[in-house]
Amino acid sequence: MAAGDRLRQQYHSLSADPNSLSNLDQDLPNHMQHVLPIHSLPQEWLWCETWCADEALKEARTIDLCNNPLTKEPKLERARRQVPEWTVYDDEIAEVLRRAREGAGVVASDEDDGKVVGGHEGKKTVRDEL
Repeated sequence: MAAGDRLRQQYHSLSADPNSLSNLDQDLPNHMQHVLPIHSLPQEWLWCETWCADEALKEARTIDLCNNPLTKEPKLERARRQVPEWTVYDDEIAEVLRRAREGAGVVASDEDDGKVVGGHEGKKTVRDEL
């Protein structure tokens, strides 16, 4: 059947067209349903605040930190609010980076609203949102 090849080919053709579907990750499987049997997973496999009930969060196996058009809350703030262990992991990673920078002689900076996390010989390292 070569399902992966078929999906890649269809994705390539859709993404090359500027007038194609805007949400390829959601629409590609729907577009290919007539060629490949695609089955939906139960809702607990992908919980998103935009379309799922708050009560269903405790049963969620994965959490989609997608942009919520209703709240426009930044993803990092949302992760901290919805995933209790996020801050613990984030702090742990920040500590590892701090120790690595100290060991390499790199000085951290708080420029550009805190996004610049280090620099070496005139170069800046910018931390991505997630």
